[in-house]
Amino acid sequence: MRAPRLRVLVVDDDEDDYILIRDMLAEIEGTSYSLEWCANSESGLEQLRRGGHDVYLVDYLLGGRNGLDLIETVSREGLSRAFIILTGRGNHAVDVAALAAGASDYLVKGRLDAERLDRSIRYAVDHLHFIETLSDSERRHRLLFDQSPVPLLVFDPLNLLILVANEAGRQQYGWKELGLVGQSLATLFTPPEQARFLSLLRDGQLEFGKAQLWGHRRADGQRLKVEAIFHPLQFRGNEAMLVYLQDITARYEAEARMHLLERAVQSTGNGIVIADAAAPDLPITFVNRAFERMTGYAAAEVLGHNCRFLNGTEKNEGERAQIRHALHEGGEFSGLLRNVRKNGEVFWNQLYISRSAMRPARYRTTSACSTTSPASATPRPSSPMPPGTTAAPAWCAIR
Repeated sequence: MRAPRLRVLVVDDDEDDYILIRDMLAEIEGTSYSLEWCANSESGLEQLRRGGHDVYLVDYLLGGRNGLDLIETVSREGLSRAFIILTGRGNHAVDVAALAAGASDYLVKGRLDAERLDRSIRYAVDHLHFIETLSDSERRHRLLFDQSPVPLLVFDPLNLLILVANEAGRQQYGWKELGLVGQSLATLFTPPEQARFLSLLRDGQLEFGKAQLWGHRRADGQRLKVEAIFHPLQFRGNEAMLVYLQDITARYEAEARMHLLERAVQSTGNGIVIADAAAPDLPITFVNRAFERMTGYAAAEVLGHNCRFLNGTEKNEGERAQIRHALHEGGEFSGLLRNVRKNGEVFWNQLYISRSAMRPARYRTTSACSTTSPASATPRPSSPMPPGTTAAPAWCAIR
């Protein structure tokens, strides 16, 4: 049976991002979406207050405002909404702040694909439904607790014994046959994290209602990274605590790899440029420090511009025609160009272009290499590199 149509509002001041999200959702099979767009925080806040949508995709940066401000404003007014924060670049601090503000997920636009977006939206809707239903009645609470796809536990804060656990919790921790009920919550933590958790709980410093990162372990010893949210409640007439546990091991490891890659990109002596092939005129979205040193241009001066400014007065007509052909056909290119630094000095740029399989066909990745040696006085761009010059690679990716 076809899933009901989900009403989605995108609050983002960049129409290109809205169009990209629209195209991704159009690829989803089995789920129907009704999509609308607000281009500024004022109209976005008005729509959030009306509550006419199932989920809200809110950009972290909205002109001069912060997207988290909208979420916090709505939350202070006592309104329940399903929020997902969008951002142009991953940032762990923003991730934590978004979850603390009430967002159900935090998505980096450059790493987004249709499957992940669909899963995040459905999860946000389910999560909001869970939170709203939890307060209705004990009977409905128990039913939703048992059927929730998110691991949930209730434990006694005095002796840490787990009083009840849903099936998702038993599956996540590998206790399906033995059962989690009656076990100490501390057994789910890695040894170093046990001490931290017990200390915070003992000193009354365990924060409620905020996502916190913990190191957990399964029954078989496998380690997990888990986001936990603790809520005090009454359970069968006694003080207890509900804990919501989301396994983010895959996301945590992916972000760690991305951080390592970013450090490598910034530490290399090769100049690296990333440009967006999905946007008109292939605007630059990232340059590393080596590029700044090699060209004399600061990142702020080149972001949003096409790479052609490096040509200066140099024509490079033959090579540029080959580059255009390679980009259009998704083929490869290698050639030597004369480019110009910010100070007017001419330098040799050894350029390489190759197709990438990192995104769908409409996205391409190219790589480029530049030299730091002074250029020859020879006026022809296709002239051989002068004797004595040396190449220092600089990579340029177009996604």
